Amino acid sequence: MSVKLLIEQSLFETRTLLLENDRLLDYELEATFENSRVGEIHYARIARFSDTINGALVELAGGASGLLLSRNCIAKSQSADADIRSKITEGANLPLQIIKDAKDDKTAEVSSKVTLDGAFVSLQPMAEGVQFPKGFAKNAEADELRNALEQIKGRAIVRSRGAKEPADKIISEAAQLADHWQSILSAAKSAKKPTLLVRPAPQLLVQALSLSPEKLEIISNDANLQTRLKGWGVGARTRFDHWNKPVGLVSHCGFEEELSRLEDRQITLNSGANITIEQTEALVVIDVNSGQAKGGSHEQLARQVNEQAAREIAHQIRVRNLSGIIIIDFIQMNGKNDVAKLIQTFEKETQSDPAGVRIFSMTELGLLQLTRKRTRSPLHHTQKLIMPETNGRVSLKQATDFLRALAGHKERHKSALFTVTAGPALMPFLTAYGVQMEQYLGVRLSSGEGPALAEYDFEITPQIP
Repeated sequence: MSVKLLIEQSLFETRTLLLENDRLLDYELEATFENSRVGEIHYARIARFSDTINGALVELAGGASGLLLSRNCIAKSQSADADIRSKITEGANLPLQIIKDAKDDKTAEVSSKVTLDGAFVSLQPMAEGVQFPKGFAKNAEADELRNALEQIKGRAIVRSRGAKEPADKIISEAAQLADHWQSILSAAKSAKKPTLLVRPAPQLLVQALSLSPEKLEIISNDANLQTRLKGWGVGARTRFDHWNKPVGLVSHCGFEEELSRLEDRQITLNSGANITIEQTEALVVIDVNSGQAKGGSHEQLARQVNEQAAREIAHQIRVRNLSGIIIIDFIQMNGKNDVAKLIQTFEKETQSDPAGVRIFSMTELGLLQLTRKRTRSPLHHTQKLIMPETNGRVSLKQATDFLRALAGHKERHKSALFTVTAGPALMPFLTAYGVQMEQYLGVRLSSGEGPALAEYDFEITPQIP
Protein backbone atom coordinates (compact mmCIF):
# COMPACT_ATOMS: atom_id res chain seq x y z
CA MET A 1 0.00 0.00 0.00
CA SER A 2 1.30 3.42 -1.00
CA VAL A 3 0.52 6.34 1.34
CA LYS A 4 1.40 9.93 0.45
CA LEU A 5 0.74 13.28 2.05
CA LEU A 6 0.71 16.33 -0.22
CA ILE A 7 0.97 19.64 1.65
CA GLU A 8 0.76 22.79 -0.43
CA GLN A 9 1.09 26.11 1.35
CA SER A 10 0.15 29.30 -0.47
CA LEU A 11 -0.38 32.94 0.46
CA PHE A 12 -3.94 32.48 1.75
CA GLU A 13 -4.38 28.76 2.45
CA THR A 14 -2.79 25.41 3.17
CA ARG A 15 -4.16 22.35 1.36
CA THR A 16 -3.36 18.87 2.63
CA LEU A 17 -4.23 15.75 0.63
CA LEU A 18 -3.96 12.24 2.04
CA LEU A 19 -3.52 9.71 -0.76
CA GLU A 20 -3.81 5.94 -0.56
CA ASN A 21 -2.53 4.18 -3.68
CA ASP A 22 -2.69 7.60 -5.39
CA ARG A 23 -6.42 7.96 -4.64
CA LEU A 24 -7.72 10.87 -2.55
CA LEU A 25 -8.58 9.45 0.86
CA ASP A 26 -8.95 12.64 2.89
CA TYR A 27 -8.57 16.38 2.44
CA GLU A 28 -8.08 19.41 4.67
CA LEU A 29 -8.24 23.09 3.80
CA GLU A 30 -6.98 25.71 6.26
CA ALA A 31 -7.03 29.48 5.89
CA THR A 32 -3.68 31.02 6.82
CA PHE A 33 -5.49 33.80 8.69
CA GLU A 34 -7.63 31.44 10.77
CA ASN A 35 -5.61 28.39 11.78
CA SER A 36 -7.08 26.38 14.62
CA ARG A 37 -5.06 26.32 17.84
CA VAL A 38 -7.03 23.48 19.41
CA GLY A 39 -4.66 20.93 20.90
CA GLU A 40 -1.83 23.36 21.67
CA ILE A 41 -0.34 22.93 25.15
CA HIS A 42 0.88 26.10 26.89
CA TYR A 43 2.80 26.74 30.06
CA ALA A 44 0.21 29.23 31.32
CA ARG A 45 -0.32 31.56 34.27
CA ILE A 46 -3.57 31.99 36.19
CA ALA A 47 -4.11 35.75 35.85
CA ARG A 48 -7.33 36.33 37.80
CA PHE A 49 -10.59 34.66 38.80
CA SER A 50 -14.06 35.41 37.45
CA ASP A 51 -16.72 34.52 40.00
CA THR A 52 -19.60 35.16 37.58
CA ILE A 53 -18.60 32.20 35.38
CA ASN A 54 -16.76 30.12 37.99
CA GLY A 55 -13.56 30.28 36.01
CA ALA A 56 -10.23 32.01 35.62
CA LEU A 57 -8.60 34.11 32.95
CA VAL A 58 -5.18 32.75 32.04
CA GLU A 59 -2.19 34.15 30.21
CA LEU A 60 -0.89 32.04 27.32
CA ALA A 61 2.22 32.32 25.17
CA GLY A 62 2.68 35.48 23.12
CA GLY A 63 0.36 37.55 25.29
CA ALA A 64 -2.74 35.59 24.25
CA SER A 65 -5.43 34.93 26.83
CA GLY A 66 -7.58 31.93 27.66
CA LEU A 67 -10.50 30.94 29.83
CA LEU A 68 -10.25 28.06 32.30
CA LEU A 69 -13.68 27.02 33.60
CA SER A 70 -14.00 25.03 36.80
CA ARG A 71 -15.39 22.00 34.94
CA ASN A 72 -12.18 21.88 32.89
CA CYS A 73 -9.89 22.15 35.90
CA ILE A 74 -8.78 18.90 37.49
CA ALA A 75 -8.95 18.59 41.26
CA LYS A 76 -9.03 15.30 43.14
CA SER A 77 -12.06 14.57 45.33
CA GLN A 78 -13.94 17.64 44.05
CA SER A 79 -16.93 17.90 41.76
CA ALA A 80 -16.61 19.42 38.31
CA ASP A 81 -18.66 22.49 39.30
CA ALA A 82 -16.87 23.16 42.61
CA ASP A 83 -15.54 26.69 43.16
CA ILE A 84 -12.45 27.06 40.98
CA ARG A 85 -10.72 28.95 43.82
CA SER A 86 -10.66 25.68 45.77
CA LYS A 87 -8.88 23.93 42.88
CA ILE A 88 -6.15 26.37 41.95
CA THR A 89 -4.48 29.56 43.17
CA GLU A 90 -4.13 32.91 41.45
CA GLY A 91 -0.67 33.38 39.94
CA ALA A 92 -0.08 29.62 39.61
CA ASN A 93 1.71 28.29 36.52
CA LEU A 94 0.77 24.99 34.89
CA PRO A 95 0.38 23.24 31.50
CA LEU A 96 -3.01 23.95 29.90
CA GLN A 97 -4.39 22.72 26.60
CA ILE A 98 -6.57 24.77 24.23
CA ILE A 99 -9.87 22.92 23.70
CA LYS A 100 -11.85 25.61 21.84
CA ASP A 101 -10.61 28.36 19.54
CA ALA A 102 -11.24 32.03 20.24
CA LYS A 103 -14.14 33.30 18.15
CA ASP A 104 -15.46 36.82 17.67
CA ASP A 105 -15.34 38.34 21.16
CA LYS A 106 -15.03 35.00 22.96
CA THR A 107 -11.71 33.97 24.49
CA ALA A 108 -10.17 30.59 23.73
CA GLU A 109 -11.13 27.90 26.24
CA VAL A 110 -8.40 25.86 27.93
CA SER A 111 -8.30 22.78 30.12
CA SER A 112 -5.92 21.17 32.56
CA LYS A 113 -7.24 17.78 31.36
CA VAL A 114 -4.50 17.38 28.77
CA THR A 115 -4.94 14.76 26.02
CA LEU A 116 -2.10 13.53 23.80
CA ASP A 117 -3.27 11.88 20.57
CA GLY A 118 -1.51 9.08 18.76
CA ALA A 119 -2.51 7.12 15.69
CA PHE A 120 -4.06 4.24 17.66
CA VAL A 121 -4.33 5.44 21.24
CA SER A 122 -4.83 8.68 23.16
CA LEU A 123 -3.32 9.36 26.56
CA GLN A 124 -4.72 11.57 29.32
CA PRO A 125 -1.67 11.84 31.59
CA MET A 126 -3.59 13.45 34.47
CA ALA A 127 -6.24 10.68 34.63
CA GLU A 128 -6.20 6.93 35.29
CA GLY A 129 -7.54 3.74 33.73
CA VAL A 130 -7.99 2.16 30.31
CA GLN A 131 -10.82 2.69 27.83
CA PHE A 132 -11.57 0.50 24.82
CA PRO A 133 -13.81 1.39 21.87
CA LYS A 134 -17.36 0.08 21.72
CA GLY A 135 -17.49 -3.52 20.52
CA PHE A 136 -13.87 -4.25 21.45
CA ALA A 137 -13.40 -7.98 21.83
CA LYS A 138 -13.37 -9.31 25.42
CA ASN A 139 -10.84 -12.13 25.59
CA ALA A 140 -7.56 -13.10 27.17
CA GLU A 141 -5.57 -10.99 24.71
CA ALA A 142 -7.67 -7.94 25.55
CA ASP A 143 -7.09 -8.54 29.26
CA GLU A 144 -3.33 -8.71 28.68
CA LEU A 145 -3.51 -5.44 26.72
CA ARG A 146 -5.47 -3.80 29.53
CA ASN A 147 -2.96 -4.97 32.15
CA ALA A 148 -0.04 -3.65 30.07
CA LEU A 149 -1.69 -0.25 29.52
CA GLU A 150 -2.50 0.07 33.23
CA GLN A 151 1.25 0.02 33.91
CA ILE A 152 1.63 3.24 31.92
CA LYS A 153 0.91 6.37 33.91
CA GLY A 154 -2.25 8.07 32.69
CA ARG A 155 -5.55 7.05 31.13
CA ALA A 156 -5.04 5.15 27.85
CA ILE A 157 -7.95 5.41 25.39
CA VAL A 158 -7.67 2.91 22.54
CA ARG A 159 -9.08 4.50 19.38
CA SER A 160 -11.49 2.67 17.10
CA ARG A 161 -8.91 2.32 14.33
CA GLY A 162 -6.49 0.79 16.84
CA ALA A 163 -8.89 -2.00 17.78
CA LYS A 164 -7.52 -4.34 15.10
CA GLU A 165 -3.86 -3.43 15.57
CA PRO A 166 -1.38 -5.74 17.34
CA ALA A 167 -1.24 -5.19 21.10
CA ASP A 168 2.49 -4.42 21.07
CA LYS A 169 1.92 -1.55 18.63
CA ILE A 170 -0.72 0.02 20.91
CA ILE A 171 1.42 -0.45 24.03
CA SER A 172 4.48 1.03 22.30
CA GLU A 173 2.56 4.10 21.19
CA ALA A 174 1.05 4.64 24.65
CA ALA A 175 4.54 4.44 26.17
CA GLN A 176 5.85 6.98 23.64
CA LEU A 177 3.02 9.36 24.56
CA ALA A 178 3.87 8.94 28.25
CA ASP A 179 7.52 9.78 27.51
CA HIS A 180 6.36 12.77 25.48
CA TRP A 181 4.39 14.02 28.49
CA GLN A 182 7.48 13.82 30.66
CA SER A 183 9.41 15.91 28.14
CA ILE A 184 6.56 18.46 28.20
CA LEU A 185 6.77 18.65 32.00
CA SER A 186 10.54 19.13 31.79
CA ALA A 187 10.08 22.01 29.34
CA ALA A 188 7.46 23.55 31.64
CA LYS A 189 9.82 23.45 34.60
CA SER A 190 12.48 25.42 32.74
CA ALA A 191 10.01 28.00 31.40
CA LYS A 192 10.10 31.41 33.10
CA LYS A 193 7.02 32.90 31.40
CA PRO A 194 3.95 31.67 29.48
CA THR A 195 5.33 29.51 26.69
CA LEU A 196 4.01 27.31 23.90
CA LEU A 197 5.07 23.79 24.85
CA VAL A 198 3.42 21.71 22.11
CA ARG A 199 1.89 22.46 18.72
CA PRO A 200 -0.04 19.29 17.79
CA ALA A 201 0.67 17.38 14.62
CA PRO A 202 -1.85 17.94 11.79
CA GLN A 203 -4.72 15.45 11.88
CA LEU A 204 -4.00 14.13 8.40
CA LEU A 205 -0.38 13.47 9.38
CA VAL A 206 -1.58 11.38 12.31
CA GLN A 207 -3.90 9.51 9.94
CA ALA A 208 -1.10 8.95 7.43
CA LEU A 209 1.20 7.57 10.13
CA SER A 210 -1.51 5.18 11.29
CA LEU A 211 -1.81 3.83 7.73
CA SER A 212 1.91 3.62 7.00
CA PRO A 213 4.20 4.54 9.91
CA GLU A 214 7.38 3.40 8.16
CA LYS A 215 6.82 3.98 4.45
CA LEU A 216 5.07 7.31 4.39
CA GLU A 217 6.00 9.81 1.66
CA ILE A 218 5.47 13.51 2.35
CA ILE A 219 5.76 16.10 -0.42
CA SER A 220 5.45 19.80 0.42
CA ASN A 221 6.47 23.21 -0.89
CA ASP A 222 7.15 24.25 2.73
CA ALA A 223 10.88 23.72 3.28
CA ASN A 224 10.54 24.27 7.04
CA LEU A 225 8.11 21.37 7.40
CA GLN A 226 10.89 18.79 7.65
CA THR A 227 12.14 20.33 10.91
CA ARG A 228 8.62 20.33 12.39
CA LEU A 229 8.15 16.69 11.41
CA LYS A 230 10.97 15.69 13.75
CA GLY A 231 9.25 17.52 16.58
CA TRP A 232 6.09 15.49 15.92
CA GLY A 233 8.02 12.25 16.23
CA VAL A 234 8.00 11.32 12.54
CA GLY A 235 10.58 8.59 12.03
CA ALA A 236 13.65 8.68 9.83
CA ARG A 237 12.09 6.17 7.42
CA THR A 238 9.51 8.72 6.35
CA ARG A 239 10.54 10.23 3.02
CA PHE A 240 10.26 14.01 2.70
CA ASP A 241 10.51 15.76 -0.67
CA HIS A 242 10.62 19.55 -0.94
CA TRP A 243 8.57 20.75 -3.91
CA ASN A 244 10.26 23.87 -5.33
CA LYS A 245 9.00 23.93 -8.91
CA PRO A 246 7.02 26.86 -10.39
CA VAL A 247 3.93 24.74 -11.09
CA GLY A 248 1.71 24.05 -8.08
CA LEU A 249 2.09 20.70 -6.31
CA VAL A 250 -1.63 19.86 -6.30
CA SER A 251 -1.95 20.85 -9.95
CA HIS A 252 1.12 18.81 -10.96
CA CYS A 253 -0.27 15.72 -9.23
CA GLY A 254 -3.57 16.10 -11.08
CA PHE A 255 -5.98 16.77 -8.22
CA GLU A 256 -7.19 20.31 -8.97
CA GLU A 257 -10.24 19.13 -10.90
CA GLU A 258 -11.21 16.58 -8.25
CA LEU A 259 -10.91 19.18 -5.49
CA SER A 260 -13.02 21.64 -7.46
CA ARG A 261 -15.77 19.00 -7.72
CA LEU A 262 -15.98 18.92 -3.92
CA GLU A 263 -17.85 22.21 -4.25
CA ASP A 264 -20.54 20.65 -6.46
CA ARG A 265 -24.00 20.15 -5.04
CA GLN A 266 -24.69 17.20 -7.35
CA ILE A 267 -22.35 14.30 -8.12
CA THR A 268 -22.89 11.98 -11.09
CA LEU A 269 -21.95 8.33 -10.55
CA ASN A 270 -20.43 6.05 -13.20
CA SER A 271 -23.76 4.29 -13.68
CA GLY A 272 -25.52 7.52 -14.62
CA ALA A 273 -27.20 7.84 -11.22
CA ASN A 274 -26.50 10.87 -9.05
CA ILE A 275 -26.40 12.04 -5.46
CA THR A 276 -27.30 15.52 -4.23
CA ILE A 277 -25.79 17.01 -1.07
CA GLU A 278 -27.69 19.75 0.76
CA GLN A 279 -25.99 21.38 3.75
CA THR A 280 -28.15 23.27 6.24
CA GLU A 281 -27.50 24.78 9.66
CA ALA A 282 -29.11 21.83 11.45
CA LEU A 283 -28.10 18.82 9.36
CA VAL A 284 -26.84 17.44 6.05
CA VAL A 285 -29.35 15.83 3.67
CA ILE A 286 -28.16 13.54 0.87
CA ASP A 287 -30.52 12.31 -1.85
CA VAL A 288 -29.85 9.36 -4.16
CA ASN A 289 -31.47 9.41 -7.59
CA SER A 290 -31.33 6.74 -10.31
CA GLY A 291 -30.93 9.46 -12.97
CA GLN A 292 -29.77 7.89 -16.24
CA ALA A 293 -28.85 4.51 -14.71
CA LYS A 294 -30.34 1.49 -16.46
CA GLY A 295 -30.41 -2.28 -16.09
CA GLY A 296 -32.65 -5.06 -14.77
CA SER A 297 -35.77 -4.73 -12.70
CA HIS A 298 -36.53 -1.82 -10.40
CA GLU A 299 -35.29 -3.84 -7.40
CA GLN A 300 -32.05 -4.79 -9.15
CA LEU A 301 -31.44 -1.22 -10.25
CA ALA A 302 -32.17 0.10 -6.76
CA ARG A 303 -29.68 -2.34 -5.21
CA GLN A 304 -26.95 -1.50 -7.72
CA VAL A 305 -27.39 2.27 -7.50
CA ASN A 306 -27.67 2.30 -3.70
CA GLU A 307 -24.51 0.23 -3.28
CA GLN A 308 -22.54 2.50 -5.61
CA ALA A 309 -23.99 5.58 -3.93
CA ALA A 310 -23.11 4.27 -0.44
CA ARG A 311 -19.44 4.05 -1.40
CA GLU A 312 -19.38 7.52 -2.94
CA ILE A 313 -21.31 9.11 -0.05
CA ALA A 314 -18.89 7.64 2.51
CA HIS A 315 -16.02 9.16 0.50
CA GLN A 316 -17.71 12.56 0.10
CA ILE A 317 -18.59 12.78 3.79
CA ARG A 318 -14.95 12.28 4.67
CA VAL A 319 -13.23 14.52 2.10
CA ARG A 320 -15.77 17.34 2.58
CA ASN A 321 -15.59 16.78 6.35
CA LEU A 322 -19.35 16.78 6.78
CA SER A 323 -20.40 16.27 10.38
CA GLY A 324 -23.27 16.34 12.82
CA ILE A 325 -26.60 14.79 11.82
CA ILE A 326 -26.62 13.33 8.30
CA ILE A 327 -29.76 11.96 6.61
CA ILE A 328 -29.48 9.84 3.44
CA ASP A 329 -32.49 9.20 1.21
CA PHE A 330 -31.56 6.04 -0.72
CA ILE A 331 -33.75 4.64 -3.50
CA GLN A 332 -36.62 2.72 -1.90
CA MET A 333 -36.04 -1.04 -1.54
CA ASN A 334 -38.70 -3.46 -0.35
CA GLY A 335 -36.60 -6.43 0.72
CA LYS A 336 -35.42 -6.45 4.36
CA ASN A 337 -32.27 -8.32 3.36
CA ASP A 338 -31.51 -5.64 0.76
CA VAL A 339 -31.76 -2.91 3.41
CA ALA A 340 -29.55 -4.88 5.83
CA LYS A 341 -26.91 -5.44 3.13
CA LEU A 342 -26.94 -1.75 2.22
CA ILE A 343 -26.35 -0.75 5.84
CA GLN A 344 -23.54 -3.33 6.08
CA THR A 345 -21.94 -1.85 2.95
CA PHE A 346 -22.13 1.65 4.36
CA GLU A 347 -20.72 0.51 7.72
CA LYS A 348 -17.80 -1.12 5.93
CA GLU A 349 -17.10 1.99 3.85
CA THR A 350 -17.14 4.30 6.88
CA GLN A 351 -15.31 1.97 9.28
CA SER A 352 -11.91 3.55 8.62
CA ASP A 353 -13.20 7.13 8.95
CA PRO A 354 -11.14 8.57 11.85
CA ALA A 355 -13.89 11.02 12.82
CA GLY A 356 -16.16 8.14 13.80
CA VAL A 357 -19.48 7.51 12.06
CA ARG A 358 -22.43 6.20 14.06
CA ILE A 359 -25.13 4.61 11.90
CA PHE A 360 -28.71 4.26 13.11
CA SER A 361 -31.44 2.09 11.61
CA MET A 362 -33.46 2.97 8.52
CA THR A 363 -36.65 4.94 9.25
CA GLU A 364 -40.13 3.97 8.03
CA LEU A 365 -39.70 6.53 5.26
CA GLY A 366 -36.54 4.79 4.05
CA LEU A 367 -34.11 7.40 5.41
CA LEU A 368 -30.76 6.29 6.81
CA GLN A 369 -29.74 8.31 9.88
CA LEU A 370 -26.16 8.75 11.03
CA THR A 371 -23.95 11.11 12.95
CA ARG A 372 -20.30 12.01 12.42
CA LYS A 373 -18.10 13.70 14.98
CA ARG A 374 -16.83 17.15 14.08
CA THR A 375 -13.02 17.20 14.26
CA ARG A 376 -12.37 20.29 12.13
CA SER A 377 -14.34 22.83 10.10
CA PRO A 378 -16.23 21.45 7.10
CA LEU A 379 -14.84 22.32 3.70
CA HIS A 380 -17.74 24.56 2.67
CA HIS A 381 -17.38 26.60 5.88
CA THR A 382 -13.65 27.21 5.36
CA GLN A 383 -14.18 28.22 1.72
CA LYS A 384 -16.74 30.84 2.81
CA LEU A 385 -14.45 32.47 5.39
CA ILE A 386 -14.22 36.18 4.69
CA MET A 387 -10.80 37.61 3.91
CA PRO A 388 -9.72 40.28 6.41
CA GLU A 389 -9.58 43.88 5.17
CA THR A 390 -12.07 43.31 2.33
CA ASN A 391 -15.08 44.98 3.96
CA GLY A 392 -16.71 41.61 4.43
CA ARG A 393 -17.10 41.06 0.69
CA VAL A 394 -14.47 38.57 -0.51
CA SER A 395 -14.33 34.92 0.58
CA LEU A 396 -11.29 32.66 0.85
CA LYS A 397 -12.44 30.75 -2.25
CA GLN A 398 -12.74 33.92 -4.31
CA ALA A 399 -9.29 35.06 -3.17
CA THR A 400 -7.60 31.74 -3.93
CA ASP A 401 -9.37 31.39 -7.29
CA PHE A 402 -7.90 34.75 -8.31
CA LEU A 403 -4.42 33.92 -6.99
CA ARG A 404 -4.34 30.59 -8.84
CA ALA A 405 -5.56 32.26 -12.04
CA LEU A 406 -2.80 34.87 -11.74
CA ALA A 407 -0.17 32.18 -11.12
CA GLY A 408 -1.44 30.30 -14.17
CA HIS A 409 -1.11 33.41 -16.35
CA LYS A 410 2.44 33.94 -15.14
CA GLU A 411 3.42 30.36 -15.98
CA ARG A 412 1.60 30.40 -19.34
CA HIS A 413 2.77 33.76 -20.63
CA LYS A 414 6.22 33.76 -18.97
CA SER A 415 5.52 37.34 -18.00
CA ALA A 416 5.80 39.31 -14.76
CA LEU A 417 3.71 42.35 -15.74
CA PHE A 418 -0.09 42.16 -15.74
CA THR A 419 -3.11 44.43 -15.94
CA VAL A 420 -6.07 43.30 -13.85
CA THR A 421 -9.60 44.54 -14.48
CA ALA A 422 -11.97 43.50 -11.71
CA GLY A 423 -15.63 43.69 -10.78
CA PRO A 424 -16.53 46.19 -8.03
CA ALA A 425 -16.86 43.54 -5.27
CA LEU A 426 -13.36 42.21 -5.94
CA MET A 427 -11.61 45.59 -5.81
CA PRO A 428 -11.27 45.73 -1.97
CA PHE A 429 -9.35 42.45 -2.16
CA LEU A 430 -6.96 43.73 -4.83
CA THR A 431 -6.41 46.94 -2.88
CA ALA A 432 -5.70 45.07 0.39
CA TYR A 433 -3.60 42.19 -0.95
CA GLY A 434 -2.15 43.43 -4.25
CA VAL A 435 1.34 44.07 -2.85
CA GLN A 436 1.42 40.71 -1.03
CA MET A 437 0.45 38.86 -4.22
CA GLU A 438 3.14 40.73 -6.17
CA GLN A 439 5.80 39.70 -3.67
CA TYR A 440 4.51 36.12 -3.42
CA LEU A 441 4.41 35.47 -7.18
CA GLY A 442 7.19 37.84 -8.24
CA VAL A 443 4.97 39.91 -10.52
CA ARG A 444 3.88 43.53 -10.97
CA LEU A 445 0.19 44.41 -11.18
CA SER A 446 -1.78 47.41 -12.30
CA SER A 447 -5.45 47.09 -11.43
CA GLY A 448 -8.66 48.95 -11.97
CA GLU A 449 -12.38 48.48 -11.74
CA GLY A 450 -14.31 47.25 -14.77
CA PRO A 451 -17.87 48.63 -14.49
CA ALA A 452 -19.05 46.22 -17.19
CA LEU A 453 -17.86 43.17 -15.24
CA ALA A 454 -20.01 41.26 -12.79
CA GLU A 455 -19.33 41.76 -9.06
CA TYR A 456 -16.55 39.14 -8.72
CA ASP A 457 -15.42 38.68 -12.34
CA PHE A 458 -11.93 39.65 -13.44
CA GLU A 459 -9.75 39.82 -16.50
CA ILE A 460 -5.96 39.36 -16.42
CA THR A 461 -3.94 40.68 -19.37
CA PRO A 462 -0.14 40.36 -19.74
CA GLN A 463 1.67 43.62 -20.44
CA ILE A 464 4.26 44.00 -23.15
CA PRO A 465 7.43 45.35 -21.52
